[in-house]
Amino acid sequence: MIPALLLLTLAAPSAEVFSAVDVETAHTSNVYMDSSEEWDLGMLARGELGLDFDPFWSVGYTGEVSIFSQHPELNAHFHELYAFLNPVFGEETRTDLMVELRLSTLRNDDEYQALNYLLPGLAVELGIEPAQWLRARISADVAYRWFYDAPTTNAVDGWAKASLAANLPTRTTVSTWARMGARWFTQVPTGVEDDRDLQLEVAAHIGQGLWPKAGLQLDYVYRRAFGPSGLLLQSLTDAQVNNVGTEFLYSGHLASVGVKQVIVPGAWVQAFLRVESRNYEGWPAYDAALAATGEDRKDLRVSPGARVAWAILPDSEDSPWPRLDLSAEYRYLSQDSNSDPFDTSAHLTFISARATW
Repeated sequence: MIPALLLLTLAAPSAEVFSAVDVETAHTSNVYMDSSEEWDLGMLARGELGLDFDPFWSVGYTGEVSIFSQHPELNAHFHELYAFLNPVFGEETRTDLMVELRLSTLRNDDEYQALNYLLPGLAVELGIEPAQWLRARISADVAYRWFYDAPTTNAVDGWAKASLAANLPTRTTVSTWARMGARWFTQVPTGVEDDRDLQLEVAAHIGQGLWPKAGLQLDYVYRRAFGPSGLLLQSLTDAQVNNVGTEFLYSGHLASVGVKQVIVPGAWVQAFLRVESRNYEGWPAYDAALAATGEDRKDLRVSPGARVAWAILPDSEDSPWPRLDLSAEYRYLSQDSNSDPFDTSAHLTFISARATW
């Protein structure tokens, strides 16, 4: 459906073409975040090409490829076609509606080919801005992830989210959101009765202006997974479980603090600290001899870091030159775990460049 829509709209009038290219290089001292502590230097390249049609709809394609120099078994490529409507209503009370239909696929190297999947999805979001300083949004998203070679992992994921944000005259931004998710496995292994996962997330954010061109950012997220994840009941390795994603996998708390300083227009630097606890119900913890301890895995993650970014804008909207966004980031990640294979740490460095037309 989406490819046909994309082809039909190529000849439509009043279409504005937009595109972006993003390249990121990353060095990590611990690519698997486990006791093996194997380093890698990788690259992630992304591209997007789309068409905007008056007054409020768009179609497009995004793709990305991940390449690892030391662990080619982790190489993968991702593709997505999408079409969405985004009408805006009202003047004093601004209301916008977004409806997106998408089809994506992930292809992995041979070692992880069991995790190759096709994922159609639908998202709906409604935003209301009753005043210039107040915004509210509600959204729903449903997707079906179909694995080519792991049918017992096939699942329907559904998410509902509500958020509220306010800009106060004291240079303060306050926001909060809550999200509820459910996963239904369409075909569970023999002998497994539980075919559903549930997860709740509640978050709060405070942004406070400090001295000129500087701000403080505080964030907190509470995450609750109701029961062990169904992924832990599949015949997947620990590395494969991590590669599928972390939704419905653990409960815990995440707190972060950051200070951002604008250096010159378009350029800024940020220092941050993240502290996160993760409790993996149903994931056994192991000692140094790889014997089960009888406990579930629990991790405490502490990650300080810094980021610098620079946005170079074209002289005018009619300029043939793109907007260029450059950034560099360093993070140290300490993972204190009661499961010996995951009691580890890592140094991570990222350098990225993005061009947008």
